[in-house]
Amino acid sequence: MKITVLDRKTMGDDISFLPIENYGELTVYDITPPELMCERVRDAEVIIQNKAKITAEVIASAKNLKLICEFATGYDNIDLEAASNRGIVVVNVP
Repeated sequence: MKITVLDRKTMGDDISFLPIENYGELTVYDITPPELMCERVRDAEVIIQNKAKITAEVIASAKNLKLICEFATGYDNIDLEAASNRGIVVVNVP
C-alpha cells in the first residue's frame, strides 16, 4: 500500500509515522504546495494530511486512492462530495 503524508510540518514535532510504515510504502513531504499536489498523490492509496487542500482535481488524479486521513477535526479542506462519488473513505481526528 502506498501512503503519502502531504504536510508533515503542520502536525507538530512529537508525531512519529514509524508505526504507519508497517502498513506499506510511506512517503512524507514536509509541505506540499498546490501545484505539486496532484503529482504527489498520483499513486497514493492513502493520503494523510492536515492543512493541505484536497480538491476534486486532486482526488481525480489519485486513481488508486481509498482513504483520506485528516489530521484535524474539520473536513473543510477536503471535497467530500468528490471523495464520496469515488467511494473514498474520509476520516478525521475525533
